[in-house]
Amino acid sequence: GPPGYDDGTFLRRYGLDPRSSAYRIQAGDTTVGAVILWINPRTHVNFLGNIFIDPSLQNQGVGLRIWQAVEAMVPDTRVWRTETPGFSRRNHNFYVNKCGFHVIRIDQPKDPDHRSFILEKRMPR
Repeated sequence: GPPGYDDGTFLRRYGLDPRSSAYRIQAGDTTVGAVILWINPRTHVNFLGNIFIDPSLQNQGVGLRIWQAVEAMVPDTRVWRTETPGFSRRNHNFYVNKCGFHVIRIDQPKDPDHRSFILEKRMPR
């Protein structure tokens, strides 16, 4: 993942940001992931900062269930936005093919180290 995934600085920076809403994902007494959101109640255009899933639980539908719960938690959302690094191909598959996002732009498309996919999901009215 991006810088800070391995040492916790990413999570502290964004998960503890007073403008974000961060949720810990539990399986029994064990933390197995997290989700960080930025909710804008004025515009209803919200941002998914990230979904973390313990690698041992990936490819089992857990991420999709988390995303469905997020959508249900914020039903007045008009548009969800997120971004993911170009090298995270599994993320692209997850967001586009599982969650229904669309790639609307690729930032720095010629730079494999800094390429970023900007995604959006317009919610039905």
